[in-house]
Amino acid sequence: LVLNEMDLPLFGWQGNEDFLLVANPEYPMEWFEEEDASERGLLDIHAGAFETAAMNYFCPELVDLNTAERLASTSLDQEGLQKWLQGGDATRESVPLGYAGNPAGYKAVGDIFEKILDLQAVNIAEQII
Repeated sequence: LVLNEMDLPLFGWQGNEDFLLVANPEYPMEWFEEEDASERGLLDIHAGAFETAAMNYFCPELVDLNTAERLASTSLDQEGLQKWLQGGDATRESVPLGYAGNPAGYKAVGDIFEKILDLQAVNIAEQII
């Protein structure tokens, strides 16, 4: 199983499990700096800029970019993340429209998405070798 390092806590894993290869490429931090000052420090964790860009890259026929561009950010801070992680009603209350991020930011991420995939592939291949 290949998993990004940031996802280990979601499963309670340490990263040294025999069945696990942990992808942890070093991304240039400037790739993830928000242009919009109001988005800096907020978490884009579900159906926001990154996931909208990913879906548009892999399955563009399933993405309504006009709608994505009009959606207001519902990015979360750390406190909002803790509420979101509670699940159920707490999650619905913290992100009533079902996304926690900035879908309209997909353009900036889309410009670097192939580079992100390339770094992940190289990192995984180097670990296998």
